[in-house]
Amino acid sequence: MIRRLSFCAIVTTLTLAPAFAVDKNMLELQREVGLLEEAVKQLQQSQDKQLAALQTLVQQSLTASNQASRDVAVIQSNFAQTGNQLKDQVVAPVVGLNTRMDQVSNDVRTLQQAMADLTSSISQIKSQLSDVSNAVKVLSTPPPPPPTATMPGTTGASALPGSSPFGGAPAPPMNQTDLFNAAQADYNTGKLDLAMQEFQDFLKYFGNSDMAPNAQYWIGQIDYSNKNYDAAVQAFDMVVEKYPDSSKVRDAKYYKGMSLVAQHKLTDAHKVFQDMEKSYSGTESANKACTEDKVIGFNCYKAAAGATRRKRP
Repeated sequence: MIRRLSFCAIVTTLTLAPAFAVDKNMLELQREVGLLEEAVKQLQQSQDKQLAALQTLVQQSLTASNQASRDVAVIQSNFAQTGNQLKDQVVAPVVGLNTRMDQVSNDVRTLQQAMADLTSSISQIKSQLSDVSNAVKVLSTPPPPPPTATMPGTTGASALPGSSPFGGAPAPPMNQTDLFNAAQADYNTGKLDLAMQEFQDFLKYFGNSDMAPNAQYWIGQIDYSNKNYDAAVQAFDMVVEKYPDSSKVRDAKYYKGMSLVAQHKLTDAHKVFQDMEKSYSGTESANKACTEDKVIGFNCYKAAAGATRRKRP
């Protein structure tokens, strides 16, 4: 009997042991499932809160964007209105100013033309006044008194009809100073032919005066200006030969050399320039002559020994 009870107890024990173990596992599993559900629930709640906050931020951003769009539209509208106002206030006056400036430019050009015409008229009037002044001087110069001469066989002086203190030549139209100044004025105003005649008249009547070398020099200058180089050389030679002590000799030599250069007589020109370099060493005249010597392909006087002719460029 006892064995039977023991066996039953053992069987019962063996039977209940697994069932108890299973219940314990299930309880653990249920507890973990509950914890998991709680965690999921909390996670869901957190996500809901975050989504709500994100939705709020998105809504705020959308509202701000809409407000910004409205503000931009307002700014654009104000800018357009301001631009139109500026256009009305600035463009129209600027257009008017441009028109006014064009008118002013036209007026200035008209004034410049008028000034040019006035200057030309004044120059003509000055030239005419100079001519009138010369004519007045000629007319106001009293005729020279008839000269007296002693006739053969007489003791007294008597006037010879038609005689003149200038060796039978007619009296000069004016005194030497006025005649020279008139010639110089005509030369300066470009009336070269008239100036030439007046300088020649000066030499004719006052060839031995102090201003005679100057008159001869300006005759050479007129020929040089007119490119009459042969005549210019002769005129400048006359200054050197007839008036060797004149201050115009240096200039006459220089322009004689330049006249020879213009005729391509380079060797003759070199002789003239070298003579100046020797005679006026250390002066501006010698420097000018030296410069021209180099231009035509010769060395200056200081380097004359062994000098070789260079090809003219």
